Amino acid sequence: MSLNALAASGGPEGARRQTQRSTTSVTQLVIDRPGRAHIFEHLGLDYCCGGDHSLATACREKNLDPASVTEMLDVTVRASPSSGAAD
Repeated sequence: MSLNALAASGGPEGARRQTQRSTTSVTQLVIDRPGRAHIFEHLGLDYCCGGDHSLATACREKNLDPASVTEMLDVTVRASPSSGAAD
């Protein structure tokens, strides 16, 4: 899903969240929501030792679309009980 499509589906807030997540380190995304770890594991994205890269950089290194990965993370967060952390 492109940033434009995400923005259209989630409005400006959806586009802001996608941009914010793509610049956040993979490690921090897992710290904020531990349930995201299994998505990164499935995609082969390192969130431990090499997790200091931004989501956008990590996706680029694996030929993944950051917007699609962000959507997967959003679906996972919506499907799981909240850990109390704000997204």
